[in-house]
Amino acid sequence: MNANLTLLIGGLLTTIHNELTGADTQVFAASEVRQNSKLAQAPKYIVIDLGTLGGTESHARDINERGQVVGVSLNGDSGSYHAFLYSHGSLQDLGTLNAEHSEALGINDHGEIVGVIWNNDYSLYHAFRYSDGTMEDLGTLGGKYSIAFDVNNAGQVIGWSRIGDALGSNRAFLYSSGVMRSLGRLAGGNNSEAFGINNVGQVVGASATFGFGRDHAFLYSEGTMQDLGTLGSNTSKANGISDGGYVVGESTTGGFGIPMLSSIQTALCRTLERLEEPQVGRMESTTTAR
Repeated sequence: MNANLTLLIGGLLTTIHNELTGADTQVFAASEVRQNSKLAQAPKYIVIDLGTLGGTESHARDINERGQVVGVSLNGDSGSYHAFLYSHGSLQDLGTLNAEHSEALGINDHGEIVGVIWNNDYSLYHAFRYSDGTMEDLGTLGGKYSIAFDVNNAGQVIGWSRIGDALGSNRAFLYSSGVMRSLGRLAGGNNSEAFGINNVGQVVGASATFGFGRDHAFLYSEGTMQDLGTLGSNTSKANGISDGGYVVGESTTGGFGIPMLSSIQTALCRTLERLEEPQVGRMESTTTAR
């Protein structure tokens, strides 16, 4: 099994490739080891095994500016998955509230954590927030399911929730001040899902534009959901947004999915190792189209 973990440490984005030949899988983090410039020009990294909660596998999902890591691990031999927080060298079990499983998917710089709790039979599948030692069920928009993917430093949580039990009832949501509200959907589509939020409160994700298909990346800002388009094909998806308004995700082009960068504001950015000034709202590929 091959596993890749991408980390942003000290302003450097690095992808660490791990070759796994056994059945066990464990998460790891990396920290920069600074050396004498005469000995090495490029920074070196050490790989740290974060361990598990007693089971045979664990997976890291997010990291904040304080170096705290969240994710999910098998809990001993129980077969149950538990959300965890890794902080100051210790792996903490966050529990499962009233469910059989939990998974942490996002953490902000204040240590607030979001994710999902669920049962094996999916009789329960709800977004949660963990703060100050307490896990809270965020409920839904009226349907059976919800999941939270990200939380900003203001404590605003995003994800998606069902508004009913029928197909086509997924809606991107913003949870703030104790209230979960739908962000709507793009015209022509039935579903929407939010995957990232910045500290300004701008939200990104994907929404169907034709029935249940042709998902397009969207930006939700100041009460309006904006279609970010594609790189020339039918589908795209936005996964995250910076505080400066840069959106990253993926788009199909001629049948292939490739990374994309959409600049929401006019600013200088580095793309393909060259400086260029992108146009407002322009979506550009970060790799050569195949």
